[in-house]
Amino acid sequence: YKRQVISGKTSETLKELLEYVVQNGAKNGIVNGYRVGGKTGTSQKISKIISTGEHSLYIGSYVGVAPINNPDIAVFVMLDEPMSGRYYGGAISAPVGAKIMKDILPYLGHSPQYSAEEIEKLSIKVPDVKGFEVAKARDTMSQLKLSYKIVGNGAKITKQLPEADTNINSGGTVILYTDGSDDDAVNVPILTGLTAGEVNTAAARAGINVVFAGDAARSDIKSSSQSIVAGTSVPRGTVVTVSFFDSGNADIATE
Repeated sequence: YKRQVISGKTSETLKELLEYVVQNGAKNGIVNGYRVGGKTGTSQKISKIISTGEHSLYIGSYVGVAPINNPDIAVFVMLDEPMSGRYYGGAISAPVGAKIMKDILPYLGHSPQYSAEEIEKLSIKVPDVKGFEVAKARDTMSQLKLSYKIVGNGAKITKQLPEADTNINSGGTVILYTDGSDDDAVNVPILTGLTAGEVNTAAARAGINVVFAGDAARSDIKSSSQSIVAGTSVPRGTVVTVSFFDSGNADIATE
């Protein structure tokens, strides 16, 4: 049994307010390519204060909704008595909610639509972590919000792909090898005829990284070429350049 608890007008107002919160306050809830609404929460555990006199026990929470213009998923994250020294919901719970949404939305059929500003910020230079202890390499990748995969059981990073100083799109995955482990081969998917968001989704599923050339921010332009032919077997984490040019610049795309 379902019943309407608020009017359509109130619902639209609430969605606008939730999106405003994420864009102007709880920015850790932002998911590039998607319109997200959310609200953070921070509270003390009064029952613990009464029973123990302890005033430093908190709950940090975040609720997010996306896509805010046509909601399909709601995520609630609650961290009970966080021990990191940080306890505000916007600092510790919103990033978790954003990561969950980033992983789930493509599987629900929602492709990201990037703004020109997001496209400019999308590319990240891969750091050099060869020789690092595994824990230090993990921290370095996490600070840059780069996903990573550890291959092998060694204590130090002996090889990485992509190599240091290579540009990849934010959200890409860096493969970190230890103890001389073998490369993990994957096949390059078809990356032409797609929007920028669809390219990112296909690349992530295939286990490769991409970087854009041309005008990827325009929703009316689809990808026109890729630097490695679809079906080619490459080491996991390989970078493929995907070009976006309109028909008026077709000659540029073939250079």
